[in-house]
Amino acid sequence: MRKKKENNFIRNKKKMIFFFVFLISLIFFSIYLLFSSCRIDNFKNINDLAVLDNKENFSLFPPYYLKDDNINSFSKLSFDSEGIILPSYKKYNPVTVAQYAASLYRYYLKNPNFLIKREFLKQADWLYNNAVVKGNDLAIWEYDFPVKDQGAEPPWISAMAQGEIISVLIEAYTLTGNREYLELAHKALGPFKFDIEKGGVKSYWPDGSIFYEEYATEKKYKVLNGFIFALAGVYDLYRFEKNPIAKKIFDEGVESLKKKLENYDALFISYYSLSKKPTKCESYHKIHIKQLSWLYYITGDRFFLEYAKLFNAYCPQQKKYSIYTFLPKDVNYKKEFKLKNGDFFKDYWSSDNQFPVKIKIFFDKKIKLSGLNMISLSEKDSPQDYDIFYKNFLGIKLKIDRSKSIIKKNDFEYLKSLKNYTTQIIFSKSVYIKEIEIVIYSSKSNENLVMKEIVPLFLEDDYFYSYYNNLFDQFSFLDYKVKQ
Repeated sequence: MRKKKENNFIRNKKKMIFFFVFLISLIFFSIYLLFSSCRIDNFKNINDLAVLDNKENFSLFPPYYLKDDNINSFSKLSFDSEGIILPSYKKYNPVTVAQYAASLYRYYLKNPNFLIKREFLKQADWLYNNAVVKGNDLAIWEYDFPVKDQGAEPPWISAMAQGEIISVLIEAYTLTGNREYLELAHKALGPFKFDIEKGGVKSYWPDGSIFYEEYATEKKYKVLNGFIFALAGVYDLYRFEKNPIAKKIFDEGVESLKKKLENYDALFISYYSLSKKPTKCESYHKIHIKQLSWLYYITGDRFFLEYAKLFNAYCPQQKKYSIYTFLPKDVNYKKEFKLKNGDFFKDYWSSDNQFPVKIKIFFDKKIKLSGLNMISLSEKDSPQDYDIFYKNFLGIKLKIDRSKSIIKKNDFEYLKSLKNYTTQIIFSKSVYIKEIEIVIYSSKSNENLVMKEIVPLFLEDDYFYSYYNNLFDQFSFLDYKVKQ
Protein backbone atom coordinates (compact mmCIF):
# COMPACT_ATOMS: atom_id res chain seq x y z
CA MET A 1 0.00 0.00 0.00
CA ARG A 2 2.81 2.37 0.83
CA LYS A 3 4.48 1.56 -2.44
CA LYS A 4 1.33 2.53 -4.32
CA LYS A 5 1.24 5.93 -2.65
CA GLU A 6 4.84 6.58 -3.67
CA ASN A 7 4.05 5.71 -7.29
CA ASN A 8 1.12 8.14 -7.28
CA PHE A 9 3.36 10.87 -5.91
CA ILE A 10 5.96 10.25 -8.60
CA ARG A 11 3.29 10.25 -11.31
CA ASN A 12 1.83 13.52 -10.02
CA LYS A 13 5.28 15.06 -9.86
CA LYS A 14 5.93 14.09 -13.47
CA LYS A 15 2.61 15.58 -14.52
CA MET A 16 3.47 18.87 -12.79
CA ILE A 17 6.89 19.00 -14.44
CA PHE A 18 5.33 18.26 -17.83
CA PHE A 19 2.70 20.97 -17.24
CA PHE A 20 5.33 23.62 -16.35
CA VAL A 21 7.50 22.67 -19.33
CA PHE A 22 4.46 22.86 -21.58
CA LEU A 23 3.44 26.23 -20.10
CA ILE A 24 6.91 27.72 -20.55
CA SER A 25 7.09 26.38 -24.11
CA LEU A 26 3.70 27.87 -24.86
CA ILE A 27 4.82 31.27 -23.55
CA PHE A 28 7.98 31.24 -25.66
CA PHE A 29 6.07 30.08 -28.71
CA SER A 30 3.53 32.90 -28.23
CA ILE A 31 6.34 35.44 -28.00
CA TYR A 32 7.86 34.01 -31.15
CA LEU A 33 4.55 34.29 -33.00
CA LEU A 34 4.11 37.87 -31.80
CA PHE A 35 7.49 38.95 -33.08
CA SER A 36 7.10 36.94 -36.27
CA SER A 37 3.81 38.68 -36.99
CA CYS A 38 5.62 42.00 -36.68
CA ARG A 39 8.34 40.61 -38.96
CA ILE A 40 11.20 42.05 -36.93
CA ASP A 41 14.73 40.97 -37.85
CA ASN A 42 17.86 41.31 -35.79
CA PHE A 43 20.47 43.40 -37.59
CA LYS A 44 23.97 42.12 -36.93
CA ASN A 45 25.53 45.10 -38.63
CA ILE A 46 24.21 48.39 -39.99
CA ASN A 47 26.08 47.63 -43.22
CA ASP A 48 23.92 44.55 -43.70
CA LEU A 49 20.90 45.99 -45.42
CA ALA A 50 19.94 42.71 -47.08
CA VAL A 51 17.74 41.75 -44.16
CA LEU A 52 14.51 40.18 -45.35
CA ASP A 53 11.65 42.04 -43.72
CA ASN A 54 8.53 40.54 -45.23
CA LYS A 55 7.09 37.32 -46.54
CA GLU A 56 7.77 38.19 -50.17
CA ASN A 57 11.52 38.41 -49.58
CA PHE A 58 12.03 42.03 -50.51
CA SER A 59 15.31 43.62 -49.41
CA LEU A 60 15.19 46.65 -47.17
CA PHE A 61 16.00 49.76 -49.16
CA PRO A 62 18.69 52.20 -48.02
CA PRO A 63 17.19 55.35 -46.43
CA TYR A 64 16.72 58.80 -47.95
CA TYR A 65 20.15 60.41 -48.09
CA LEU A 66 19.49 63.89 -46.73
CA LYS A 67 17.74 63.04 -43.47
CA ASP A 68 19.36 61.68 -40.34
CA ASP A 69 17.94 59.32 -37.70
CA ASN A 70 17.55 61.98 -35.02
CA ILE A 71 13.88 61.41 -34.20
CA ASN A 72 14.35 63.50 -31.05
CA SER A 73 14.58 66.62 -33.22
CA PHE A 74 10.82 66.27 -33.74
CA SER A 75 10.04 66.04 -30.02
CA LYS A 76 8.95 69.68 -29.74
CA LEU A 77 6.23 69.18 -32.34
CA SER A 78 2.80 67.83 -31.52
CA PHE A 79 0.76 64.92 -32.87
CA ASP A 80 -2.88 64.48 -33.73
CA SER A 81 -5.10 61.82 -32.16
CA GLU A 82 -3.92 59.28 -34.76
CA GLY A 83 -0.24 59.94 -34.10
CA ILE A 84 0.44 62.00 -37.22
CA ILE A 85 3.02 64.72 -36.65
CA LEU A 86 1.86 68.34 -36.63
CA PRO A 87 4.05 71.47 -36.83
CA SER A 88 3.59 74.29 -34.30
CA TYR A 89 1.02 75.97 -36.57
CA LYS A 90 -1.22 72.87 -36.26
CA LYS A 91 -1.54 72.29 -39.98
CA TYR A 92 -0.57 69.06 -41.71
CA ASN A 93 2.61 69.61 -43.69
CA PRO A 94 3.52 66.83 -46.16
CA VAL A 95 7.23 67.71 -45.92
CA THR A 96 7.21 67.50 -42.13
CA VAL A 97 5.39 64.16 -42.23
CA ALA A 98 7.82 62.82 -44.85
CA GLN A 99 10.91 64.02 -42.97
CA TYR A 100 9.68 62.49 -39.72
CA ALA A 101 8.98 59.22 -41.53
CA ALA A 102 12.45 59.30 -43.14
CA SER A 103 14.08 59.74 -39.73
CA LEU A 104 12.02 56.88 -38.29
CA TYR A 105 13.01 54.60 -41.15
CA ARG A 106 16.72 55.33 -40.77
CA TYR A 107 16.40 54.89 -37.00
CA TYR A 108 14.65 51.56 -37.57
CA LEU A 109 17.55 50.29 -39.68
CA LYS A 110 19.87 50.86 -36.73
CA ASN A 111 17.38 49.89 -34.02
CA PRO A 112 14.86 47.37 -35.40
CA ASN A 113 11.78 47.72 -33.24
CA PHE A 114 8.17 47.03 -34.15
CA LEU A 115 7.04 50.23 -32.40
CA ILE A 116 9.33 52.35 -34.60
CA LYS A 117 8.19 50.43 -37.65
CA ARG A 118 4.54 50.99 -36.72
CA GLU A 119 5.20 54.71 -36.18
CA PHE A 120 6.87 54.93 -39.60
CA LEU A 121 3.97 53.21 -41.33
CA LYS A 122 1.48 55.57 -39.65
CA GLN A 123 3.18 58.53 -41.33
CA ALA A 124 3.60 56.67 -44.63
CA ASP A 125 -0.08 55.69 -44.64
CA TRP A 126 -1.13 59.28 -43.96
CA LEU A 127 0.87 60.32 -47.03
CA TYR A 128 -0.68 57.50 -49.04
CA ASN A 129 -4.23 58.35 -47.96
CA ASN A 130 -3.82 62.11 -48.53
CA ALA A 131 -2.50 61.93 -52.07
CA VAL A 132 -4.60 63.68 -54.70
CA VAL A 133 -4.46 61.33 -57.68
CA LYS A 134 -5.20 62.80 -61.09
CA GLY A 135 -5.55 60.39 -63.96
CA ASN A 136 -3.33 57.35 -64.18
CA ASP A 137 0.09 58.90 -63.76
CA LEU A 138 -0.10 61.94 -61.47
CA ALA A 139 -0.25 62.20 -57.68
CA ILE A 140 0.21 65.41 -55.69
CA TRP A 141 0.05 66.54 -52.07
CA GLU A 142 -1.73 69.85 -51.66
CA TYR A 143 -1.08 72.41 -48.92
CA ASP A 144 -4.18 73.94 -47.37
CA PHE A 145 -2.46 76.95 -45.79
CA PRO A 146 -0.69 79.98 -47.30
CA VAL A 147 3.00 80.90 -47.16
CA LYS A 148 2.80 84.60 -47.87
CA ASP A 149 6.50 85.40 -48.20
CA GLN A 150 6.71 82.82 -51.01
CA GLY A 151 3.49 83.89 -52.71
CA ALA A 152 1.88 80.51 -52.00
CA GLU A 153 -1.90 80.44 -51.72
CA PRO A 154 -3.77 77.17 -51.11
CA PRO A 155 -4.01 74.76 -52.69
CA TRP A 156 -0.34 74.70 -53.72
CA ILE A 157 2.15 71.89 -54.21
CA SER A 158 5.89 71.45 -53.64
CA ALA A 159 8.69 69.66 -55.51
CA MET A 160 10.42 69.17 -52.16
CA ALA A 161 7.36 67.37 -50.79
CA GLN A 162 7.00 65.26 -53.94
CA GLY A 163 10.65 64.15 -53.80
CA GLU A 164 10.75 63.32 -50.11
CA ILE A 165 7.43 61.49 -50.26
CA ILE A 166 8.74 59.34 -53.13
CA SER A 167 11.52 58.14 -50.81
CA VAL A 168 9.10 57.36 -47.97
CA LEU A 169 6.80 55.39 -50.27
CA ILE A 170 9.71 53.29 -51.54
CA GLU A 171 10.79 52.63 -47.96
CA ALA A 172 7.24 51.63 -47.01
CA TYR A 173 7.11 49.28 -49.99
CA THR A 174 10.30 47.49 -49.02
CA LEU A 175 9.12 47.14 -45.43
CA THR A 176 5.72 45.71 -46.33
CA GLY A 177 5.88 44.37 -49.88
CA ASN A 178 2.70 46.34 -50.67
CA ARG A 179 3.03 47.40 -54.30
CA GLU A 180 0.45 50.16 -53.87
CA TYR A 181 3.16 52.27 -52.15
CA LEU A 182 5.49 51.82 -55.13
CA GLU A 183 2.76 52.55 -57.67
CA LEU A 184 1.98 55.80 -55.87
CA ALA A 185 5.71 56.69 -55.86
CA HIS A 186 5.66 56.41 -59.67
CA LYS A 187 2.68 58.77 -59.81
CA ALA A 188 4.42 61.19 -57.41
CA LEU A 189 7.13 61.58 -60.05
CA GLY A 190 4.53 62.94 -62.48
CA PRO A 191 4.59 66.64 -61.44
CA PHE A 192 8.31 66.84 -62.27
CA LYS A 193 7.39 66.38 -65.93
CA PHE A 194 5.02 69.37 -66.07
CA ASP A 195 5.35 73.14 -65.84
CA ILE A 196 3.73 74.89 -62.89
CA GLU A 197 1.10 76.38 -65.21
CA LYS A 198 0.05 72.82 -66.12
CA GLY A 199 -0.15 71.55 -62.55
CA GLY A 200 3.46 70.49 -62.16
CA VAL A 201 6.47 71.77 -60.19
CA LYS A 202 8.80 72.70 -63.06
CA SER A 203 9.89 76.25 -63.88
CA TYR A 204 12.69 77.68 -66.02
CA TRP A 205 15.59 80.10 -65.90
CA PRO A 206 15.73 82.71 -68.68
CA ASP A 207 18.13 80.51 -70.67
CA GLY A 208 15.75 77.55 -70.52
CA SER A 209 17.48 75.65 -67.69
CA ILE A 210 14.94 73.85 -65.53
CA PHE A 211 14.16 74.25 -61.84
CA TYR A 212 11.92 72.21 -59.53
CA GLU A 213 10.14 74.64 -57.22
CA GLU A 214 9.71 74.05 -53.50
CA TYR A 215 6.82 76.52 -53.77
CA ALA A 216 5.20 75.77 -57.12
CA THR A 217 3.55 79.17 -57.48
CA GLU A 218 3.36 81.89 -60.07
CA LYS A 219 6.20 83.91 -58.51
CA LYS A 220 8.81 81.09 -58.79
CA TYR A 221 11.31 82.06 -56.08
CA LYS A 222 13.66 79.14 -56.85
CA VAL A 223 14.50 78.00 -53.31
CA LEU A 224 17.87 76.22 -53.39
CA ASN A 225 17.53 73.73 -50.52
CA GLY A 226 14.06 72.63 -51.63
CA PHE A 227 15.35 71.98 -55.16
CA ILE A 228 18.13 69.67 -53.92
CA PHE A 229 15.89 67.90 -51.39
CA ALA A 230 13.56 67.13 -54.32
CA LEU A 231 16.45 65.82 -56.44
CA ALA A 232 17.44 63.41 -53.66
CA GLY A 233 13.96 61.89 -53.66
CA VAL A 234 13.89 61.55 -57.44
CA TYR A 235 17.31 59.91 -57.27
CA ASP A 236 15.90 57.35 -54.81
CA LEU A 237 13.45 56.11 -57.42
CA TYR A 238 16.28 55.80 -59.91
CA ARG A 239 18.60 53.90 -57.56
CA PHE A 240 15.75 51.61 -56.48
CA GLU A 241 14.73 50.34 -59.90
CA LYS A 242 16.93 52.17 -62.43
CA ASN A 243 13.88 54.17 -63.45
CA PRO A 244 14.88 56.00 -66.68
CA ILE A 245 12.38 58.84 -66.24
CA ALA A 246 13.68 59.54 -62.73
CA LYS A 247 17.26 59.48 -64.06
CA LYS A 248 16.42 62.01 -66.77
CA ILE A 249 14.70 64.35 -64.28
CA PHE A 250 17.65 64.06 -61.87
CA ASP A 251 20.31 64.62 -64.56
CA GLU A 252 18.53 67.67 -65.94
CA GLY A 253 18.30 69.11 -62.43
CA VAL A 254 22.00 68.54 -61.71
CA GLU A 255 23.06 70.07 -65.02
CA SER A 256 20.88 73.12 -64.39
CA LEU A 257 22.24 73.51 -60.86
CA LYS A 258 25.82 73.55 -62.16
CA LYS A 259 24.95 76.43 -64.45
CA LYS A 260 23.06 78.45 -61.85
CA LEU A 261 24.66 77.75 -58.47
CA GLU A 262 26.69 80.97 -58.60
CA ASN A 263 23.38 82.86 -58.34
CA TYR A 264 23.15 81.62 -54.75
CA ASP A 265 26.66 82.74 -53.76
CA ALA A 266 26.59 86.10 -51.97
CA LEU A 267 30.42 85.87 -51.57
CA PHE A 268 30.06 85.90 -47.79
CA ILE A 269 27.13 83.51 -47.26
CA SER A 270 24.66 81.62 -49.47
CA TYR A 271 21.25 82.87 -50.57
CA TYR A 272 18.10 81.01 -49.57
CA SER A 273 16.45 81.76 -52.91
CA LEU A 274 16.45 84.28 -55.74
CA SER A 275 14.84 86.74 -53.36
CA LYS A 276 18.49 87.25 -52.25
CA LYS A 277 17.61 86.44 -48.67
CA PRO A 278 20.90 85.61 -46.89
CA THR A 279 21.01 82.36 -44.96
CA LYS A 280 22.64 81.84 -41.56
CA CYS A 281 25.62 79.64 -40.82
CA GLU A 282 23.79 77.48 -38.32
CA SER A 283 20.69 76.90 -40.46
CA TYR A 284 20.11 76.83 -44.23
CA HIS A 285 23.73 77.62 -45.09
CA LYS A 286 24.82 74.46 -43.26
CA ILE A 287 22.11 72.52 -45.13
CA HIS A 288 23.50 73.82 -48.44
CA ILE A 289 26.97 72.56 -47.49
CA LYS A 290 25.60 69.10 -46.72
CA GLN A 291 23.55 68.99 -49.91
CA LEU A 292 26.47 70.03 -52.12
CA SER A 293 28.68 67.45 -50.41
CA TRP A 294 26.06 64.82 -51.17
CA LEU A 295 25.89 65.87 -54.82
CA TYR A 296 29.65 65.45 -55.09
CA TYR A 297 29.36 62.04 -53.46
CA ILE A 298 26.67 60.96 -55.92
CA THR A 299 27.98 62.52 -59.15
CA GLY A 300 31.74 62.59 -58.52
CA ASP A 301 31.76 66.12 -59.97
CA ARG A 302 34.32 68.25 -58.10
CA PHE A 303 32.35 71.36 -58.99
CA PHE A 304 30.00 70.57 -56.11
CA LEU A 305 32.85 69.75 -53.73
CA GLU A 306 34.57 73.07 -54.43
CA TYR A 307 31.36 74.99 -53.75
CA ALA A 308 30.76 73.01 -50.57
CA LYS A 309 34.29 73.94 -49.40
CA LEU A 310 33.76 77.58 -50.32
CA PHE A 311 30.42 77.82 -48.51
CA ASN A 312 32.02 76.16 -45.49
CA ALA A 313 34.82 78.76 -45.58
CA TYR A 314 32.26 81.54 -45.16
CA CYS A 315 31.66 80.30 -41.63
CA PRO A 316 35.15 79.45 -40.31
CA GLN A 317 35.14 76.94 -37.48
CA GLN A 318 37.52 77.21 -34.53
CA LYS A 319 39.82 79.61 -36.35
CA LYS A 320 41.31 82.27 -34.09
CA TYR A 321 42.69 85.39 -35.69
CA SER A 322 43.00 89.11 -35.04
CA ILE A 323 42.90 91.93 -37.59
CA TYR A 324 44.72 95.23 -37.07
CA THR A 325 44.95 98.41 -39.13
CA PHE A 326 47.96 100.71 -39.54
CA LEU A 327 47.49 104.29 -40.77
CA PRO A 328 50.26 106.55 -42.16
CA LYS A 329 49.78 109.47 -39.74
CA ASP A 330 51.14 107.30 -36.95
CA VAL A 331 53.05 104.18 -37.91
CA ASN A 332 52.74 102.94 -34.33
CA TYR A 333 48.97 103.26 -34.34
CA LYS A 334 47.34 99.88 -34.02
CA LYS A 335 43.61 99.26 -33.74
CA GLU A 336 41.82 95.95 -33.75
CA PHE A 337 39.74 95.84 -36.89
CA LYS A 338 37.54 92.83 -36.12
CA LEU A 339 34.01 94.14 -36.08
CA LYS A 340 31.59 93.57 -33.25
CA ASN A 341 29.85 90.22 -33.68
CA GLY A 342 31.07 90.06 -37.27
CA ASP A 343 28.09 92.15 -38.36
CA PHE A 344 28.35 92.58 -42.13
CA PHE A 345 25.64 95.20 -42.32
CA LYS A 346 25.81 97.69 -39.45
CA ASP A 347 29.27 98.45 -38.08
CA TYR A 348 32.19 99.58 -40.20
CA TRP A 349 35.70 100.99 -39.99
CA SER A 350 36.91 104.01 -41.99
CA SER A 351 40.45 105.01 -42.91
CA ASP A 352 39.48 108.72 -42.62
CA ASN A 353 40.68 109.41 -46.17
CA GLN A 354 44.21 108.24 -45.37
CA PHE A 355 46.34 106.05 -47.64
CA PRO A 356 48.17 103.77 -47.86
CA VAL A 357 46.40 101.56 -45.36
CA LYS A 358 48.02 98.44 -43.97
CA ILE A 359 45.85 95.68 -42.61
CA LYS A 360 47.49 92.72 -40.88
CA ILE A 361 45.84 89.47 -39.94
CA PHE A 362 47.50 87.37 -37.24
CA PHE A 363 46.52 83.72 -36.72
CA ASP A 364 47.04 81.85 -33.48
CA LYS A 365 48.92 79.14 -35.39
CA LYS A 366 50.16 78.41 -38.89
CA ILE A 367 47.31 77.61 -41.18
CA LYS A 368 46.50 77.11 -44.86
CA LEU A 369 44.90 80.30 -46.16
CA SER A 370 43.03 79.97 -49.45
CA GLY A 371 41.79 83.51 -49.97
CA LEU A 372 40.09 86.58 -48.53
CA ASN A 373 36.69 88.23 -48.53
CA MET A 374 37.04 92.01 -48.19
CA ILE A 375 33.60 93.41 -47.35
CA SER A 376 33.02 97.15 -47.72
CA LEU A 377 30.21 99.66 -47.41
CA SER A 378 29.92 100.12 -51.19
CA GLU A 379 31.94 99.68 -54.35
CA LYS A 380 33.50 103.16 -54.14
CA ASP A 381 34.59 102.43 -50.55
CA SER A 382 36.13 99.04 -51.38
CA PRO A 383 39.84 98.31 -52.05
CA GLN A 384 40.66 99.11 -55.67
CA ASP A 385 44.45 99.14 -55.78
CA TYR A 386 46.06 96.77 -53.29
CA ASP A 387 48.74 94.13 -52.74
CA ILE A 388 48.70 91.06 -50.51
CA PHE A 389 51.90 89.83 -48.85
CA TYR A 390 52.86 86.79 -46.82
CA LYS A 391 56.06 85.25 -45.49
CA ASN A 392 57.21 81.83 -46.60
CA PHE A 393 58.77 79.20 -44.32
CA LEU A 394 62.16 80.97 -44.64
CA GLY A 395 60.66 84.26 -43.45
CA ILE A 396 60.99 85.86 -46.90
CA LYS A 397 58.21 88.35 -47.72
CA LEU A 398 56.37 87.41 -50.91
CA LYS A 399 53.50 88.95 -52.85
CA ILE A 400 50.42 87.00 -53.88
CA ASP A 401 50.17 86.95 -57.68
CA ARG A 402 46.61 88.18 -58.11
CA SER A 403 46.77 87.63 -61.87
CA LYS A 404 46.51 83.92 -61.10
CA SER A 405 43.85 84.34 -58.45
CA ILE A 406 40.09 84.10 -58.94
CA ILE A 407 38.55 87.48 -58.12
CA LYS A 408 34.82 88.01 -57.79
CA LYS A 409 32.81 91.07 -56.77
CA ASN A 410 29.26 91.33 -55.53
CA ASP A 411 27.08 94.31 -54.66
CA PHE A 412 24.74 92.83 -52.08
CA GLU A 413 21.40 94.36 -51.20
CA TYR A 414 18.48 92.73 -49.40
CA LEU A 415 15.22 94.54 -48.65
CA LYS A 416 17.10 97.88 -49.06
CA SER A 417 18.17 97.76 -45.41
CA LEU A 418 21.04 95.30 -45.70
CA LYS A 419 23.86 96.29 -48.02
CA ASN A 420 27.51 95.60 -48.60
CA TYR A 421 30.06 95.14 -51.34
CA THR A 422 32.33 92.09 -51.37
CA THR A 423 35.63 91.58 -53.15
CA GLN A 424 36.57 87.91 -53.03
CA ILE A 425 40.08 86.72 -53.83
CA ILE A 426 40.73 82.97 -54.11
CA PHE A 427 44.47 82.31 -54.38
CA SER A 428 45.71 80.03 -57.12
CA LYS A 429 47.31 77.96 -54.36
CA SER A 430 46.71 77.96 -50.61
CA VAL A 431 49.54 79.50 -48.57
CA TYR A 432 50.74 78.08 -45.25
CA ILE A 433 51.14 81.13 -43.00
CA LYS A 434 50.74 82.64 -39.54
CA GLU A 435 50.16 86.22 -40.71
CA ILE A 436 49.24 88.11 -43.84
CA GLU A 437 49.46 91.79 -44.81
CA ILE A 438 47.18 93.76 -47.13
CA VAL A 439 48.42 97.15 -48.39
CA ILE A 440 45.68 99.31 -49.91
CA TYR A 441 46.66 102.37 -51.98
CA SER A 442 44.65 105.41 -53.01
CA SER A 443 43.07 105.53 -56.44
CA LYS A 444 40.94 107.90 -58.48
CA SER A 445 37.83 105.86 -57.77
CA ASN A 446 38.72 105.21 -54.14
CA GLU A 447 39.00 108.37 -52.01
CA ASN A 448 38.24 106.60 -48.75
CA LEU A 449 38.29 103.06 -47.43
CA VAL A 450 35.23 101.88 -45.49
CA MET A 451 35.53 98.27 -44.37
CA LYS A 452 32.84 96.16 -42.77
CA GLU A 453 34.78 92.94 -42.41
CA ILE A 454 37.65 90.88 -43.72
CA VAL A 455 37.02 87.14 -43.69
CA PRO A 456 39.95 84.76 -44.24
CA LEU A 457 38.89 81.80 -46.38
CA PHE A 458 40.04 78.31 -45.45
CA LEU A 459 39.17 75.96 -48.31
CA GLU A 460 41.67 73.28 -47.27
CA ASP A 461 40.07 73.12 -43.86
CA ASP A 462 40.51 70.15 -41.52
CA TYR A 463 37.10 70.83 -40.02
CA PHE A 464 35.43 70.58 -43.42
CA TYR A 465 37.21 67.35 -44.30
CA SER A 466 36.20 65.89 -40.96
CA TYR A 467 32.63 67.06 -41.57
CA TYR A 468 32.62 65.68 -45.10
CA ASN A 469 34.15 62.35 -44.07
CA ASN A 470 31.49 61.95 -41.39
CA LEU A 471 28.87 62.51 -44.06
CA PHE A 472 30.68 60.12 -46.34
CA ASP A 473 30.68 57.46 -43.60
CA GLN A 474 26.96 58.04 -43.17
CA PHE A 475 26.39 57.71 -46.91
CA SER A 476 28.81 54.83 -47.48
CA PHE A 477 26.70 52.18 -45.79
CA LEU A 478 24.03 53.02 -48.34
CA ASP A 479 26.18 51.62 -51.15
CA TYR A 480 24.56 48.23 -50.75
CA LYS A 481 23.07 47.20 -54.06
CA VAL A 482 19.40 46.44 -53.62
CA LYS A 483 18.41 43.02 -54.94
CA GLN A 484 16.01 43.18 -57.84
